[in-house]
Amino acid sequence: MTDRTRKTSGIRRLVVACGSTAKGIRYIFSNEAAFRQEMLACVVLVPASFFVAPDVRLALTLISSMLLVLLVEVLNTAIEVTIDRISLDQHPLSGAAKELGSFAVLLALINSLTWWGYAIFLLISGG
Repeated sequence: MTDRTRKTSGIRRLVVACGSTAKGIRYIFSNEAAFRQEMLACVVLVPASFFVAPDVRLALTLISSMLLVLLVEVLNTAIEVTIDRISLDQHPLSGAAKELGSFAVLLALINSLTWWGYAIFLLISGG
């Protein structure tokens, strides 16, 4: 039995999980330009949210909407990597899986843009 398949518990499980998380972060930063662009947007927009939003609740909603985009991008990348691991051959179902992941990212972006549009409308209208 290898270390990966052996059951771990307690602190060791936490250490292994943190190591896996770090590998995932390194992978997505080095292989996904879209994630890097979305992260850059977060670096700029998270502080801006506190100036744009009229209250803390809306600022947290703006931040959450951006985190949702990052989350969906990570899951989309996981889908793409899994499909590519199975086979690089063209297959309609492989294509559909990748396209649906991309569509999920688009929906998350639309959600975030809608919330940002609402916050900017409130800022401009004084409401």
